[in-house]
Amino acid sequence: MNDESKINQSLIREVDWLRQRISELEEELRESEEKYQNILENIEDGYFEADRAGDFTYFNPSFCRILGYKKEEIWGMNYKAVMDTENAKKVFQVFNEVYVTGIARKDIEWEVIRKDGIRTYIEVFISLIARPGEKPTRFLGIGREITDRKRMEKKL
Repeated sequence: MNDESKINQSLIREVDWLRQRISELEEELRESEEKYQNILENIEDGYFEADRAGDFTYFNPSFCRILGYKKEEIWGMNYKAVMDTENAKKVFQVFNEVYVTGIARKDIEWEVIRKDGIRTYIEVFISLIARPGEKPTRFLGIGREITDRKRMEKKL
């Protein structure tokens, strides 16, 4: 076998190994995505993602339950649609602060208006989503309904 044949054989083995490795990594990625999706779909806390304009681009079933909307109704809805003007201004300030500083905020209380018109309170954590070296493209939020706790605090 000449040198060129040996090199070709070596390259063929290398390409086969790389194809196998890519296949393995794709499977690991798929499993990781399924795990992530399963967690988000089953946690009690509401999870959402919003673009820089504040339009909801992703959310889990708990977020829908907290707001009283169906998934199809929330898709593309702006956060301002579920709160009054005063609260929308406060939320804008939080989003702006997180965007400008890059520092996540937690324990933020929002008063939201459910689809049925009932005002409810949620405690929210807000952070940015960005790829390394790129500007943030959207926000992520995790929220928990705290209406009962707020009522108890008012009674005390």
